[in-house]
Amino acid sequence: MPDQGEAGNAIGSSMPESWDFSNLSKQIGLEIHVILGDDDYIPHNQTKKSYEHLPAEHLHILKEAGHTCWIDKPNEFTEMVSRILVNQEK
Repeated sequence: MPDQGEAGNAIGSSMPESWDFSNLSKQIGLEIHVILGDDDYIPHNQTKKSYEHLPAEHLHILKEAGHTCWIDKPNEFTEMVSRILVNQEK
């Protein structure tokens, strides 16, 4: 995983509170999965800290994708979401 550096840290730490859904995710009572690109400009350690209450298997990292991983790797993203949904039905 590449180092996101100072710019990524600045972007991640300047996110408006209204965009932070981590507290809401604790309250809604549904199974939540987070999908990240391995080259996301927001450092993974910040995302992991925001969602540390989720089981580790609910944090998914898409290789060779950035912040818009559904655009960077549409087929892989769709396959990942499909696997998540199929597993929820079991």
